[in-house]
Order: sequence, then C-alpha cells, then structure tokens
Amino acid sequence: MAEDKIENNRNENEGAEKSVREEEVPAPRPDISRKNQKRGIIIAFCVMAAFIIIWYAWSPAMNFVLTLFESEDTGATSDFSDKIMSYSFYAADYDENIFEDEDYMDKNRMLAYVYENNTFYVEIDPDGNYSSYDSTVEFFVRYFYAVMNGEYETYPEFFTDECIENYPSVIKERFTMQKLYDMVITYNSTSTATDADGNSVTAYYYYVDYKIYQNNGTFRNDIESNKTRTLIVELYVYSDGTILINYMGRGDDVVSADASSSSSCASAVSPLPALIAAFPFVFVGCRKERNETKRSEAKRGSEN
Repeated sequence: MAEDKIENNRNENEGAEKSVREEEVPAPRPDISRKNQKRGIIIAFCVMAAFIIIWYAWSPAMNFVLTLFESEDTGATSDFSDKIMSYSFYAADYDENIFEDEDYMDKNRMLAYVYENNTFYVEIDPDGNYSSYDSTVEFFVRYFYAVMNGEYETYPEFFTDECIENYPSVIKERFTMQKLYDMVITYNSTSTATDADGNSVTAYYYYVDYKIYQNNGTFRNDIESNKTRTLIVELYVYSDGTILINYMGRGDDVVSADASSSSSCASAVSPLPALIAAFPFVFVGCRKERNETKRSEAKRGSEN
C-alpha cells in the first residue's frame, strides 16, 4: 500500500511538472508579418488604381460640362505655338458689341508701355495725342484698336509683305471683336536692318502681352481665356515714318494666367508619375513593419 501511494504521488508530481512546463512554453505565434506586407502592397496598388481611374474619369467630364455651358471646341491650334493642341473656346458671335459687355468693361483696357524700368499708361484711342511717346507706341494703339474692333479687313495693313509671305498664319481671314485687356508692350532694343527691297530701316523689338476675355479662338487659338503668351514683335520704321510689323512670333513657352479668373476648360496634370514614385516608400514601409515585428518577437523569446 505504501508503495502504491508513493507511486501515485510520483505520477502526480510528474503530471504537475509537465503542466508547468506546458504553461511555460509559449504557444507558437502565426507569422503575420508576411501577410501584413502582402496586404499593404495590395492595398497600395488598389488605392493607386482607384485614384488614377477617378482622376482620368473626372477631368474629361468636367471639361465636357464646362464646354456645354460656355464654350465650343474649335479644334487643333497652331498660332504662335510649337505644339498642336486643342482648346475649348467661347462661341463666336460676329454681331456682338463687346463694349456693351459690362464685365469686360470692368477690365483694365489701358495699354502699359514699359521702357527702361518705367511704365506709362495710355488709352486705346486712335485719335489721341501720343506726341510725348515714341512713334511705335501710337502704332500699337492703332493695332490694338483694330483688333478690339474686329477690323479683320484692314488688319493685314499692319504687316510687311515679307512678314505675310514668311508667316502667313499671322493673318486671319476673319475674326470677331476681341475683348483684349491687360495689354503690355515692353521695349527691348533698337537696331538697323535692311528690308526685302534693300532699304535701310530702323528695327524696334518689343515683348507684347495681352489677355482675351471670353476668347472665342477666331483671333488667337493658342491661348485660353484670361491667359497670355508673350510675343516678340519686330517693327520696321521707314524713313517716311511708316511703321509695319516685320515679325511676330512666340517669345516664351510660359503661359501666365489671371489669378482672379478661371479657365474655360480645366487643365490636368497626370498623377501617375507621382504615384509610381511614391510606391517604393509604401513598399519600404511594409518591409520596415515586418522587420520591427521580427525584432519584437525575438526580444520576447529572449526574455522567456
């Protein structure tokens, strides 16, 4: 009996020790770090794909809605641009009197003449007195007046025959009255030149900027409403006082906009390069999370 009791005690002690050992041994933890990494990559791809789809679906839709309300597409452009692009313009109304548009009349319709860091403001009035300025200033006043009043029939008279022959796109067959504003001519330099007939002339070089309110594309189809593209203008001044444009072309790739005005069609920059560039950071973040998980598990194991 004593032996049986001893044997029973021994078994009970072994069972208790075994239970203690089982409790001390931590249960194996599932390796969730790899799953987290895969899940993070999948989520990142899904977010990128969703963002790209929404972006490219939203931009054309907004353009379409805007054109329904205020503009129409006049097709590819080429005026004063080295790229063939397509803009949306307002519908052309050849019977409109732009000076009856109150919104346009509130715009700055003065001509700013910039000469050697000095700026002078003159009115667009062909009958005004401009004797205190260079003769080229009066020429620009008459030029802008003709454009604003839609005088397309006399418009070619502002150019030399050589300019019309070499750059026929500067001449428009027909255009409406143009709502020009924020007009600026900036004097650059003067030199002596020889025209196509061998006559010596004085050449003036200007930078010309202006914006068109509610641009309909009949005069300028390389810019949208309320934007400007700097032009370089070469004026030939002849000995008899005649002034003509011998060259007019694109002077700057930068198109600046009126900050207080909205464009007639939305412009969009593709988010794809930025998202692709951001993906490595997402991947690195997943790997970092995995490494931190491993270090935490190793630390817990060493403590046990």
